[in-house]
Amino acid sequence: MPDSPLTWLIAAGIAVCAAMAAAVFGRFLLLWFRARVSGVRVPFVQVVAMRLRGLDPAHLIDTCITARKAGLAVSIEDLERHALAGGNVSRTVRAMIMSSQSGKALSWNEAHAIDLAGHDVEQAARSAVNPGTAPD
Repeated sequence: MPDSPLTWLIAAGIAVCAAMAAAVFGRFLLLWFRARVSGVRVPFVQVVAMRLRGLDPAHLIDTCITARKAGLAVSIEDLERHALAGGNVSRTVRAMIMSSQSGKALSWNEAHAIDLAGHDVEQAARSAVNPGTAPD
């Protein structure tokens, strides 16, 4: 390899581009790995696509992990659709966990619909668990 300044400039440019790509994709790779280890199957491309759609992949993956650990059958695709529709993913999953722990499980479709209708899904879950509780 000749020691010309142009060669060193090109090598430095390639190194900077490689470092930037590693930094960007490394974050997605760590998220993908965390999901995989926790039992949530999400393709790497889908993790990147979440960010491109304007979603927070870390939040969605963490919420999906929480749902799985609680024994709920909620897919990452369900959470993505809910977030894209303007729903509050965390509150919806928390309400489902609350209702399933009480024995009166709220289905994903019910929780999803309540949240998207603009109602407090956690209060609705509390009301289902304890019928004497009046909604706010």
